[in-house]
Amino acid sequence: DQELGGWGPGLGAGVRCHPLVPPQAFCQRWGAGAHLASVHSAEEHRAIAALLAASRPAEDSEEEEEEEEEDNGVWVGLHRRRWQWSDSSEVDYGSWHQQPGPRRRACAALQDTAGFLTWYSDACADRKPFVCKSSA
Repeated sequence: DQELGGWGPGLGAGVRCHPLVPPQAFCQRWGAGAHLASVHSAEEHRAIAALLAASRPAEDSEEEEEEEEEDNGVWVGLHRRRWQWSDSSEVDYGSWHQQPGPRRRACAALQDTAGFLTWYSDACADRKPFVCKSSA
């Protein structure tokens, strides 16, 4: 497992949402200060992208072939009624592929086809892998 700054081992990279446990609740199971990841700088964003890239299955694996048909974005903790981070920290950084549309209940995902370095908005109810961040 990898450790990176305030990140715990693996911290949700590649984890599929449990149908009965929302990602934020799953992250909080790791203890006080754990949330869906918030991103506050290009440096932090690159570190998350590297963690995700390292957690991907080998290109020739059956799992990879099955997932090619799916949307392989990865949730972070940015969500919208008004864009805010799930850990209540300030929204002070962004890397949108294109400006998000007017959808009222949208969440931000890291775009896997761009090496996880750009974001897009999608319906929060969609099941995707997610990344958790811990301050501990």
